[in-house]
Amino acid sequence: MKTICKEFCPQFEYPLSAIGDPGKLLFFDIETTGLSARSSCLYLIGTVNVENGRFMLRQWFSESLSDEQTVLRSFFEFASGFTTLVSFNGETFDLRYLTDCAAQYGLASPLLQMESFDILKHLRKKRALLPVPNFKQKSIEQFLGLGREDRYTGGELIEVYENYCRNPDPAAERFLLLHNEEDIKGMPSILPALSYEDALRAPFTIEDAGRTKDGQKLEVFAKFPFAFPRPVDYEFSEEIRLHFEDCRIEFRIRLFEGELKYFYPDYKNYYYLTEEGYAIHKKLASFVDKSVRVPASASTAFARMSGVFLPSVPDSGFPLFYPEYRARESWHQLEDRADFLPSYLHALLAAV
Repeated sequence: MKTICKEFCPQFEYPLSAIGDPGKLLFFDIETTGLSARSSCLYLIGTVNVENGRFMLRQWFSESLSDEQTVLRSFFEFASGFTTLVSFNGETFDLRYLTDCAAQYGLASPLLQMESFDILKHLRKKRALLPVPNFKQKSIEQFLGLGREDRYTGGELIEVYENYCRNPDPAAERFLLLHNEEDIKGMPSILPALSYEDALRAPFTIEDAGRTKDGQKLEVFAKFPFAFPRPVDYEFSEEIRLHFEDCRIEFRIRLFEGELKYFYPDYKNYYYLTEEGYAIHKKLASFVDKSVRVPASASTAFARMSGVFLPSVPDSGFPLFYPEYRARESWHQLEDRADFLPSYLHALLAAV
């Protein structure tokens, strides 16, 4: 077995404390000759961790098939000093593979007692926010403008490793180590891509809000306590668009100005006023001539409201207004109170 240990300086801006205690985080990645521990072998494990403010890269490389158990034991001994494992797709593949591999040797795995943070899992939660062709690590790196020297995939390196075991070659070893090194170094570097999802539940301050020149849209600039790595446009709906850039989100929201209807859900408690064209509660209807009132139905138990309205947001808790009964479009009235717009935007981000 060969062990490599070296310091490096990743270029990224993302607080590791958002994941856990920075000193107790262990980024890890494995290289194998197949998908199952029963029919393939583990030949390389790479890790990154922070020691005294420095990023350290370690690799345990199996120079022959007989080194697999030694690699696994060495990694487990090192990993036992950490509390959180950070990976890219590790919960689907790496952790399962290591657990099965350990079982074959009768080894107790410390990984089972550790927290797991799978970067891929978190990026996929709001996949529409990232304009990438797929969610491979290299695609995320390219989106963020990160370069690579490595040009191989893990699958392509299987044959390289098998040939290496028969005929050890320094060039082949370099390719094998480089692929794993760039995978594991890339994990901290792609963390800023999580900032788009983080913004959906982060505090913000509204810097400016007003109508566009044509008066048809509301434009709002919200400032966040962190920056987005790349500009991103996101279409929430035909009426609402978001633009992420620097430490701001620009909201462009189509307005409706005019009259809409609020339909009472308990319509049986209302009368419809035939001359006025709206409904009132039964408690008030006793003061109205019976000739101009009829029991309201679901489609006539409404109040009219004139004003400026914003497109509705699911589960926002704001009253819904419609142009007609069972209309597809619904709206919230734009209220003057100071907390309305921040509440609306928070609800909008939560619904993304």
